[in-house]
Amino acid sequence: MNYKKKIYWILFASVILIVMGFALALPEIFGLCKRTDASCIDEYIYSHDILSTLLIFFAVPIFIISFIMLFLREQIFDAWLKFAIIFAPSSIIFIAISSPQGDMFFPSIRELAIFLLPVIFLISSFGIIFWESRKAKKW
Repeated sequence: MNYKKKIYWILFASVILIVMGFALALPEIFGLCKRTDASCIDEYIYSHDILSTLLIFFAVPIFIISFIMLFLREQIFDAWLKFAIIFAPSSIIFIAISSPQGDMFFPSIRELAIFLLPVIFLISSFGIIFWESRKAKKW
């Protein structure tokens, strides 16, 4: 499979994950709960809050970077894919095993990781794109 097809599959998968995340976060809009059933909505959101946030916050940067990759060379895509294959699963595992305990003044490690790791992923991805683009121009 050529690298453009891989990018299209990654784009497709990230859109599916974004929709799943929003479906878990907003069950009344996607028909999973009635708009008037507050207990269903509260239970749904409470039981899927971490998962929906994780799906949305990781799928959006992956979508952005994959869309940018459509316009770049295969060498840059391969370098980014090596990074993404290691970073994304290890981040998800770290979030899953981190402590959900926080207090009023300091958020939990899990909450910090959910918000910071996708930002680090996005910044690192842009760094890889920049570095590999410069390296490809030198050849």
